[in-house]
Amino acid sequence: MSRRDEGDDHESLMYFDFFNHFRSPPETVKQHQSPFLKYYEGCENVLSIGCGRGEFLEELGQRGIGAYGIDIDDEMVDYGNKRGLKVYKADALEHLRGLDDNSLGGVFTDDFVEHLDTAYLIKLIRLCARKLEKGRYMVNVTVNPLSWAAYSGIYLLDPTHKRPIHPKSMQFYMSSAGFSNVDIELITFRDGGGRLKKVEIKPNMDADAKRIADTFNHNVDLLNEAVFGPENYAAIGKK
Repeated sequence: MSRRDEGDDHESLMYFDFFNHFRSPPETVKQHQSPFLKYYEGCENVLSIGCGRGEFLEELGQRGIGAYGIDIDDEMVDYGNKRGLKVYKADALEHLRGLDDNSLGGVFTDDFVEHLDTAYLIKLIRLCARKLEKGRYMVNVTVNPLSWAAYSGIYLLDPTHKRPIHPKSMQFYMSSAGFSNVDIELITFRDGGGRLKKVEIKPNMDADAKRIADTFNHNVDLLNEAVFGPENYAAIGKK
C-alpha cells in the first residue's frame, strides 16, 4: 500500500494479514468507494495506486472500465492476480516515470497517501498530472486528521503510516500541480453511534433553562465535529 522503501516494514509486520484484520470487509470497502466510480465512466487505462486487495479495480471492471493497479506488497499483488485483476508490483514514482505523458484515463488512491513522505507525495501528484489525459480525474481518499477519533483510530492503528495530510494541504498540492477546481469531499462511515448527546429542549422550559440548554447543545455540536467528525476525505481534481 505504500512506498518500496517501506518493504522491510511490511514484511516484518506481515502486512497482508495485518491489513485484512483491521480493514473493512471487501463489500464494505466497495460501498465506500462506489461514489467515486462516476469520475471514471467511459475511461480506459485507469491506474489504482496502492490498490491493496483490488476492490476498486473490481468495481471498475464490472462497469467495463479498463483499469490496472500497482502495489509494493507481494501478497497484495498475488491476491489481486488470483482474482483475475491486472495488478503489478511497482513503486509508484518509478512506474509513473515510465509512462507516456497524457496516457492515463484516471488515477485513484485509497489509504495510500498517508503512507508517504511529503516530498514523495508532491512528486507523485505532479507526475500524475503529467501522465493523465486532459479532462481526466485524480481522486485521493485518505484519513481526515481533523477528526480526533479518526486520527487516534484509523491513522494511529497502522504503524506504516508516515503522516496525516490536512485536507487544505492536499488541495494545495493538487492545485499547484495543475489540477483545476480541486474539491474536498468529507466521508462519514458512522451511523451516529458514539457521539456526545444533546439536551432535549422541552416546551415547558423557562427562558433561562432553554438558554443554558441551547448553549450546552451548541458546545456539544462543536465537540462532536472535532472529535467525531468525518473519518475520511476525498480530494478530487480534474486535469
